[in-house]
Amino acid sequence: MGDVAKAIVKALELNNSEPKIYELGGNKNYSFKELMEILLVEIKKKRFLISIPFNIAKFQSYFLQMLPNPLLTPDQVELLKHHN
Repeated sequence: MGDVAKAIVKALELNNSEPKIYELGGNKNYSFKELMEILLVEIKKKRFLISIPFNIAKFQSYFLQMLPNPLLTPDQVELLKHHN
């Protein structure tokens, strides 16, 4: 069983009614593109991924945020600039 799975089991065993936040991570960092590639494999979908410079994405986001269900917002572009 992996470390994250062990941590989840341990948290469930504690049976504490007080909400807590557990930050879990591993020893590998993934880029957003790598995460999208992993996701596409898992859901068995094929998509063409392209990289867009942040200034172009920011410009597009000003228009896309006006949609009823925004595809991209300026705040999301800012978040994508940082490793989370």
